[in-house]
Amino acid sequence: MPEGGYRVPRELREWLVENGFEVGVHDLNHDGHLYRSYAGFQEKAARINLDLTEWKAVGFRSAFMLRRLDWIHDLEVAYDASTFDTDPFEPEPMGIAPLSAIWAKAMTDRGHVVDVVAAHPHYPEPQWGSKLWPYREIRNGIPVTRLPLIIGRKYKSQRLIQELSFMASQMASLPFLGSPDVLISVTPSFPALLPGIVNSRLRRVPWILWIQDILPDGAATTGYVEQEGVAYRSSRQLESAAYRSSSH
Repeated sequence: MPEGGYRVPRELREWLVENGFEVGVHDLNHDGHLYRSYAGFQEKAARINLDLTEWKAVGFRSAFMLRRLDWIHDLEVAYDASTFDTDPFEPEPMGIAPLSAIWAKAMTDRGHVVDVVAAHPHYPEPQWGSKLWPYREIRNGIPVTRLPLIIGRKYKSQRLIQELSFMASQMASLPFLGSPDVLISVTPSFPALLPGIVNSRLRRVPWILWIQDILPDGAATTGYVEQEGVAYRSSRQLESAAYRSSSH
């Protein structure tokens, strides 16, 4: 990331390239405002293009997988990874849902038994109503347990309640979930890492942490929490505990 709190040190980029990795540009500063207006995007695109040249990068992905495909041509890239040529983890069309769906389908195709635990669909807009109780469904042949949550994203307090309510649903469901060979937690949702830690310890199974977005620093960068506040400090403690507890 070229700017902001996630800025990547030049030494790290060079080390990655020297060791055979490809480096792409991820947004500009990960504030979620890249596509707020076309004029603003053009100004930021010029800065991103300078970074692409300096980094010798040809790939781009926007923060939170936001996208305006009719604007992306202003970027001097060979490919954009902000969207995918596949169905999402239906019915949610964006965010990290497509990645989770791709992985679940690929593992199923390889002969593994995949059982997904997810929230009732609600992103990016609550188009699917609400549910008060958990329910099961099948998506592309994959069993999905849907857990209820209190949907709300307009205000910071609503977003916090939404995240915490999903965590509470997961904690309450732990006794009723099966005992897999391995647990994989996708973050975000960040508070939902706590049920992952608890579940892996109770069942004594490996736990893999799949990080799709860096939190809680992202919440502080975008103004959702104050860096000196209790919420931020508690989140950092949970983050550290998750890194220590995960098998990979």
